[in-house]
Amino acid sequence: MIKTAQKIKMLKTRDIIPNPYQIRRTFEQKELETLAQSLKEVGMLSPLIVRRNASGYELICGQRRHRAALIAQMEEVPAIIVRAGDIQCAEISLIENIHRKNIGVFEEAEGFYNLMMYHDVKKEKLQKDLSVDSLRINDKVQFLGLNTEAKVKIESSGMDEKCIKQILRIHSDVERIILINKIVNEKLSYTDVEALVNDSLKDKISPMAEKTGKRKVSKDKTPLYQNTVRKTVELLKKYGAKVEFSQKEEEEYIEYCIKTLK
Repeated sequence: MIKTAQKIKMLKTRDIIPNPYQIRRTFEQKELETLAQSLKEVGMLSPLIVRRNASGYELICGQRRHRAALIAQMEEVPAIIVRAGDIQCAEISLIENIHRKNIGVFEEAEGFYNLMMYHDVKKEKLQKDLSVDSLRINDKVQFLGLNTEAKVKIESSGMDEKCIKQILRIHSDVERIILINKIVNEKLSYTDVEALVNDSLKDKISPMAEKTGKRKVSKDKTPLYQNTVRKTVELLKKYGAKVEFSQKEEEEYIEYCIKTLK
């Protein structure tokens, strides 16, 4: 439970820094400008939620309103100051976004993943606190197994999540990109995508399976450790490290190579 200050206070808009746990990376500029105009006319009716930090205040809830206030050049904004830890801030930010429209599938996935991986929040607690089922959490975290190129192409196309699940059944990054391009360029339906993936997997039958009539079982889930490797590389780059990353898939193993430049 977070502890709240006694009343709403007016804070200097530029003294409030963005929430480091904000999962939403993209904001529609037109929507922000419309909101900014509204703030100029009627003011900010719903206060921001912030917590104190060494340099001023850190935003917990109200990212769009804060951005719009900066556009509207508002000197001060109403805010409620709370005492909250890092885990609570991350959870509040995730709750604020997951029930809204237009939240990116990978943004939501990263929100779940960060809480579980870097804050050691158990999946059962997420289910209870965020009112989401375990299947949704599992599906979203698996999506992070895709490489950056695949994620960018999928995000820009607005691809259906069911199609993304089918793409994950393919384990080669190169084949995934080929499939994604085909889906986007030919505007394939989910049924078409499922058929393509099934056909692709049929071609990958082991010699023993051909003799016995049994197909080689393909794992539908990307192991969590693969997500961890990719996430670690992304975090290193985010904080300024010069990182080179390569991945090589063999029949019996996957080889990862991470180089950090001096």
